[in-house]
Amino acid sequence: MLFMTLVTLKHAGTWDILSASFDEGAATFSNRINQFIRVLHPYLVRKYIDEQGMKTAPAVSFGEKKTYFSKKHGLYGHKVEGSVAPNDLAINVTNCAVGSTSDFEMFKANLGFHSTHLEKQPSDTNVSANDALRDKFPSQ
Repeated sequence: MLFMTLVTLKHAGTWDILSASFDEGAATFSNRINQFIRVLHPYLVRKYIDEQGMKTAPAVSFGEKKTYFSKKHGLYGHKVEGSVAPNDLAINVTNCAVGSTSDFEMFKANLGFHSTHLEKQPSDTNVSANDALRDKFPSQ
C-alpha cells in the first residue's frame, strides 16, 4: 500500500492511468489510496509537525523590529538621499534616516544643500541660459 501511495503521489496522473499500473479498477484503486492516506495522515502529523506556540516569538516589539523596513519598496535597508550631478557623479549623500522617514522630509532636511548648489557659480557665467525660465530664475 505504501508503495502504491508513493507512486500515486509522485506521478499525479489520472486514476485510470495509475490504476492500470497496478492492474486494478480506477474506483477500487482510488478508494484504497484515499483510505490509506486518511489512516496515515494523523501519524505523519504527530511525527513531523511541531506545534510552534511561542517558540519563535520576537524578542522586541514589532515596531522596533522593522526599523529599516521600507513599506514602499518592500525591502530592508538604510534610506538615504543622493544628489547626482548631470555628469553622473554623486555630489552629496545624506546620513541614513532611521525609521519611517518620508522622502519629502529627507528632502526638506537637505534643502540648504540643494539651494546652495542651484545658484550659478562664478565659473558658470559663460553658460548660456536660453530656456523659458531664465527670466524667472536668473541666478540659477
